[in-house]
Amino acid sequence: IAIDLGEEAEEDPNAVVNLYLNGVDLTCTVAPGVIFYNVYECGEKDEETATKDVDTSAAGANVFIVDGTENTVNGSYVARIYKSVELSEDGKTVVDSKKLHKYDAAFYSKQSMNINGSDGILNINAENEGLDSELHLTINGGTFTNFSTTANKRITIKGGTFDADPTQWLASGYTALQNADGTYTVLKGDVAVCWFKYGQ
Repeated sequence: IAIDLGEEAEEDPNAVVNLYLNGVDLTCTVAPGVIFYNVYECGEKDEETATKDVDTSAAGANVFIVDGTENTVNGSYVARIYKSVELSEDGKTVVDSKKLHKYDAAFYSKQSMNINGSDGILNINAENEGLDSELHLTINGGTFTNFSTTANKRITIKGGTFDADPTQWLASGYTALQNADGTYTVLKGDVAVCWFKYGQ
């Protein structure tokens, strides 16, 4: 399932998609099983000014796990594909390159994404990462198995049942420290790259 509302959607507050999972059994062996390409982005994409304090309720990518249903998404990933590559004079070294595609997870969004549910179940089976977004991810309930994510955005978990402690979802190279207020700060080395709340 590939969702793309066009290149201008990112700036359009009306470019919102609600995807309902109602007994889905989906398999894709060459790319994410579900991917949001272009929808409205409610947060700041600039890493210099990005903050954890983002209201994601207006996000353009919204997934609803229908109550009483079990849903399974089997997905792959797309390794880094370059739009253009500039080589050195001898042609042996990359001097400059621009990324065109790289989607790491079986269930993926290029914009901020909300996951909503109560007692519905979402099983994610992945060759690489499970559930991921390039920006902010908010989980408002549901039951998740085989769940994993990377740490390059703010993750807010307001409810839900998971098959592992949140700190175990992080990809290798990341660590998570619990703060006094119950939030976690995710570090890559000594740099804070993500914040998330669990059970709020």
